[in-house]
Amino acid sequence: MLAPTLVPVPVPVPLPSPLARYDIRVWRLDIDIRAEPVPSDLAVLSPPETARLRAYRRVADRARFAAVRGALRRLLGAFLDLAPWELPLQAGPQGKPILPPAIHDAPRFNVSHSGRIGLIAIATDPAIAAVGVDVEQCRPVEPLALAASAFSPDEQTMLRECHPALRLDRFYALWTAREALTKATGTGIADARWQQVALQGSGDGCWRPRGPSEKLPTSLGSWHPAEASLVVSLPCPVSCADLPYRAAVALLARPLSAPLSRHAVEGLGEREEPWHIDDLSSGERPSLSPAPLPRAGEGRNSAEAIPMRTA
Repeated sequence: MLAPTLVPVPVPVPLPSPLARYDIRVWRLDIDIRAEPVPSDLAVLSPPETARLRAYRRVADRARFAAVRGALRRLLGAFLDLAPWELPLQAGPQGKPILPPAIHDAPRFNVSHSGRIGLIAIATDPAIAAVGVDVEQCRPVEPLALAASAFSPDEQTMLRECHPALRLDRFYALWTAREALTKATGTGIADARWQQVALQGSGDGCWRPRGPSEKLPTSLGSWHPAEASLVVSLPCPVSCADLPYRAAVALLARPLSAPLSRHAVEGLGEREEPWHIDDLSSGERPSLSPAPLPRAGEGRNSAEAIPMRTA
């Protein structure tokens, strides 16, 4: 068995220009999937997380889970002024980690991992209801066969008409965009309702969902306005020879009639129509501004390191 390595350090991912206007950050982890999790990651896990970790049979699965969950706890803990091991993370729909409603003004967040790459997305915009992120190692697959069970008819046609040399990359670009969006809505890519929704890409890396109803399915059986969403492909470089990766992040805007927090946000509840995603950069933006997220390696202030607990 290989000796544990140093704890992976979250590295900020440069965000494409369509995301520059929003209060969201994404971090990348380079994970040593040949080594057992490091003690400092194990020490911050909750008992349910530790039990889940022990259920994984493969070293790579244990390494990915511990590294991503440990980094998530440190980042969120620094933002919420809590030690990482004190953070009351729970398992939500589809196993998605969530914070209990009792934590007011909590950032929206999501995680993903594939191969030796982990991603953590955290949004602090009070008008953003949810965030989803996905990363996939681009292993050789049969794109058309997989698309037949998960993509919309328009997307399947696009893949069939795509040049064979470009088809695999286009498949993973669509797959990660769809997966990020389904994670933001709390559903899953296998949900049959998603075959009614097509993603249309643009030259700036943005994807916009389109469908007959212009709605997106959610985990509660309801539908979210498609116009109140944005999906953006992310750069996902790797540090050494490896299969390529594809990644994407999705944002869902909060309906203006929905309460944001215990704080009064002037004007937010006066409109009943949903908040369009582009309104997040307009003058109607709510005035509530959470504290800035910590930089990698920083804690609750610039002079304090993120708490580390040993086993």
